[in-house]
Amino acid sequence: MSTLRPSPTITVSEHTSIGEAIQTLIDHKVGSVIIVSYSKPHQAVGIFTEHDLLKWVFSFKDNNLWNVAIGTIMSRNLIKLSISELDQANHVMLQNNIRHLPIIYHDDTGEEHLAGVISMRDAFRALVLENDQLLKKLDQNNHHKKITVLAKNLRDQQLQNKVLSDHAQLQFIDFNKEIVTKELLDSVLDSFVFILDIDQLTIQFWPILLKTILDQPKHPEVYIVYSPAMHEKKNIDAVKIIAAGKAVHAFAKPLELLQYISQIKGSITDAE
Repeated sequence: MSTLRPSPTITVSEHTSIGEAIQTLIDHKVGSVIIVSYSKPHQAVGIFTEHDLLKWVFSFKDNNLWNVAIGTIMSRNLIKLSISELDQANHVMLQNNIRHLPIIYHDDTGEEHLAGVISMRDAFRALVLENDQLLKKLDQNNHHKKITVLAKNLRDQQLQNKVLSDHAQLQFIDFNKEIVTKELLDSVLDSFVFILDIDQLTIQFWPILLKTILDQPKHPEVYIVYSPAMHEKKNIDAVKIIAAGKAVHAFAKPLELLQYISQIKGSITDAE
């Protein structure tokens, strides 16, 4: 993405104590610190994140590890990306299910240097900036196209409202129980596009709803949106298999948001 740039990196040496590394996270209000080599401080050798902190917190308390070097517990399987390949950052983070991606470059001697870090927050911010430019170009005559959204919590509804309300008339389903009722089905079938946000829905419910919709002689275009971190791999694989059959479209949040909007825009435009 053209607006995506590495953020300044917060680093600590591999010899830094665990307690000091944690204090660095707190002081700088960041989700990770990059661990650099003691002898070559320009080279990244590991990472320590908030998730690592949660994993180790009870060990810190019980075994008094605060003064042990952070290098003993850091994540060593560090995935890096060349600064010349920034356009691949979203794909790399999504593919590897990571939220922080160190960016590197090589000097004239071929030695590796740490240039910065891309976080999922950086990627989402860049998407929003680019989408704002895209939204201004959308045809305002498309408001009559009704999009029905089933998103269980307010945060997911707000996200859909932000990215779609300028493109079409939005209708949010008042959803209390995970039951496929006639009222629910009628709301969906009366739409041009149906958005199914499965993040807060059970695996016992949403596939039944999806099958019921697709079994109808005439049904709207169906889009499944989901956050990969909230689902087991087998469930994500199931969504991808469904999407591969061309019966529905599936997009991961937030990194595929731009493709998601573009696809819906194309559907609305083609129907004019």
